Amino acid sequence: MIRAYDFDDEHGEWCEFEIELLGDIQKLLMVNIVEELCRVTVVREIKNIGRCVKPQDGSKMLTTEGVNFKAMWEQDDFIDVNGIRSNDISAVLQTYGVEAARNTIVNEVNNVFSTYAISVSTRHLDLIADMMTREGTYLAFNRQGIDSATSAFKKMSYETTCNFLTKAVLDGDREDLTSPSARIVLGKLNGVGTGAFDVMAKMDKRHA
Repeated sequence: MIRAYDFDDEHGEWCEFEIELLGDIQKLLMVNIVEELCRVTVVREIKNIGRCVKPQDGSKMLTTEGVNFKAMWEQDDFIDVNGIRSNDISAVLQTYGVEAARNTIVNEVNNVFSTYAISVSTRHLDLIADMMTREGTYLAFNRQGIDSATSAFKKMSYETTCNFLTKAVLDGDREDLTSPSARIVLGKLNGVGTGAFDVMAKMDKRHA
């Protein structure tokens, strides 16, 4: 049984207690028991937040493993709720909407390139994010994400050509050749840039 205990009420840095055991009880190594209990005992928790990491640069910011926007909003007296950022695109989409999710994609892709000191124009990242969020949610850059495209040739030019070809035939898909990928498949100019219009030279009637 616990005979007495004391703890650091001001800083919460230590706890001291005395345990009284009967004389015939086998001796125990209390350190291992305490360490195991500390790992499973919850003093205070926030749902979906695994742990917090304090930046080494001393900035007033915490990095959390997990996300719980609602819990952060409830602590707005000491948390700048307008400065909350997350790399969980799904959570951002469900909480803040598709535009916020789009901006998160741009920031995360840019962070990946910045790690390797690769400079990428923001316009390219904006285009990627726009394509991934064009349906009001976010789509992966793989054959599952491109499956919603209307052009059969466009889907076949990416991955699993035979699968997309079979599906297009069975579903009776129609190809209107409006996508650049579809036009390239048939060796046609893309309808963009100089391929968006025809320039015809006025010929002399004698050569007509």
